Amino acid sequence: MQSITVVGGGSWATALVKILSNNADTIHWWLRNPETVAFINQYQHNPNYLSDVEIDPEIVKPSAKLEECIHQSEIILLAIPAAFLKTALSGIQPAIFKDKIIFSAIKGIVPEHNMIVGD
Repeated sequence: MQSITVVGGGSWATALVKILSNNADTIHWWLRNPETVAFINQYQHNPNYLSDVEIDPEIVKPSAKLEECIHQSEIILLAIPAAFLKTALSGIQPAIFKDKIIFSAIKGIVPEHNMIVGD
């Protein structure tokens, strides 16, 4: 089975990680906060969102290193609010996404443009 990277640490991303972990071999889960990553690694749940949802440490690999997560997966699932997409992906070169399958679970509009995220 293919490896999946989930980009985002909120309730939507947490729910998607939990659902995907029922059917995936490995999920690399990028969260921007290293302290949250450490907490999830130690206690197997997200302290800030859906804190009663248990995260399987055998399948889910939290990390604060986005580039590493993307390199390790064939499938990338973007699950961050539209307002934070640019910030989350800043410093990431577009070439890193070459030959990756990308899914968008992005919600909301980009405030400075009043537009939804699309191609």
